[in-house]
Amino acid sequence: MRSQYILRTFLFVVFFSVGAAALSSSILCGDLLQYYHNKQLLKAAEDSLNRLESLNTDYDVLLQQLQKDPNLIKRIAPATLGIEQEGEDTIYPKVTPEQLDAARKALTEDSR
Repeated sequence: MRSQYILRTFLFVVFFSVGAAALSSSILCGDLLQYYHNKQLLKAAEDSLNRLESLNTDYDVLLQQLQKDPNLIKRIAPATLGIEQEGEDTIYPKVTPEQLDAARKALTEDSR
């Protein structure tokens, strides 16, 4: 008789533990999904913030260069706005995006 009580107690503990684990996991599942979703949103916001900070530093460098050389506007405006320059005796080369990126990197490295 005593072994029967021990077996019942053991089975009760096993089944109760399995049920409690299933119930707690079903309750926490929504919270875990929300946690990982918020973590992903935080990562996206940090990436956006880093990009904006990078743009701010680029613009700060450009503003410093404009303060040093006011004629810089006349030189970079046509390339930035895509306006054809007027000069009958001069040929202006077309600039590729790769060349612009290389120039931007060189300018930012020079200012740091």
